[in-house]
Amino acid sequence: MRGITIPKTIRRDTERYLIIEETNGGFRATIAKTNSREKEIRILKTFEVKEIKKLKKLFYFKFDKVVLALDSQTVATVQDVFGIATSSRMEAITDSELENLVFKALWEFLNKYRNWAAKKLNVSDAGIILNDVQVRGVKLDSHRLFNPAGFKGGEITFTLKGTFITRQLYSDIADLSAMGKISIIEKNAALVSFLEDDRELLVSIGEERTDVFLKDGEREIFKEELNWGVRRLKEKVSEEFGVDYETAERLIGVYSQGLTSEAVGRRFKRIIAEGFGDLLRLVNVRGKKFTFYFESSVLPTEILLRDVKTNVCRFDEELTRRNLRITKSKRVKFDLFQNQGTATLLIYSYVDERYEFLNAMLERRAGWLVSHF
Repeated sequence: MRGITIPKTIRRDTERYLIIEETNGGFRATIAKTNSREKEIRILKTFEVKEIKKLKKLFYFKFDKVVLALDSQTVATVQDVFGIATSSRMEAITDSELENLVFKALWEFLNKYRNWAAKKLNVSDAGIILNDVQVRGVKLDSHRLFNPAGFKGGEITFTLKGTFITRQLYSDIADLSAMGKISIIEKNAALVSFLEDDRELLVSIGEERTDVFLKDGEREIFKEELNWGVRRLKEKVSEEFGVDYETAERLIGVYSQGLTSEAVGRRFKRIIAEGFGDLLRLVNVRGKKFTFYFESSVLPTEILLRDVKTNVCRFDEELTRRNLRITKSKRVKFDLFQNQGTATLLIYSYVDERYEFLNAMLERRAGWLVSHF
């Protein structure tokens, strides 16, 4: 494959992103240019590769940011809140004390989630490392602050978000750092942050399986993996009409365009209702709010918006509310509804600049604990 070239007109208010998302049997890459002044994200190129290592040979330049969004079986991203008592409620917090406090919060983060991440990724504690951790929020008592230094309070609460990876993965992708600063995140962990309710489930549906994530206040975490994917619906269509899988997929497309008879349409509606009924029983969503997100493209957009009678992730609408727009270069195929995960990764600030001061402190004190690319 020849090297990738993109326009060189990158101004100071723009950044060049490379998003790499793990998919079934490979990786999907998206090159984009973000313009903070114009509030525009422009998709310059999309393509797929079988092996992530091959990406390094395709580029003759560095990116401002490279985001690896990997499978839940590969990495573990978690966010939680940790309260640390200050030395005195009556004295203002100094820079040195603040540095100690954020370091203590990191140790609590590691003590709580290191073993959990090792079990999730099926490795020993020694086989796992914290690749990145960032401050995502701060409260001094009940007051939100970006920098608590100089203020008084009895307890400081840090919201920390970090990603654990295996040592083997770190070794496999370390040479990709030549492409630019790399951030690793569990796929869909960015999307969870945009759920509206304080307690809600994100039900992320792929072709072969479904991953469930929990948002509980500031806590965001992978909950479980279910053996159900939209391939089940294709199988049901195949059985219902006595056709092979390829024909079943074409029939689904015909139905989505409203080109079937009324009788056949009713049979499709029943199949879809029964299929998602099976999924909801597995998720056990009784009394819980949940939102469906579809990683798989087996079901056309028309079916998802018309026939799936529940909350369906609409990050495309969130972009409008934020006065952001995603555009694309000529010949680039990018369906925003079907690629909402990519959109969140493009605008999601993996490092919130408002907490840059605290994150710099964290890196100074804990740099030896965190493996960076």
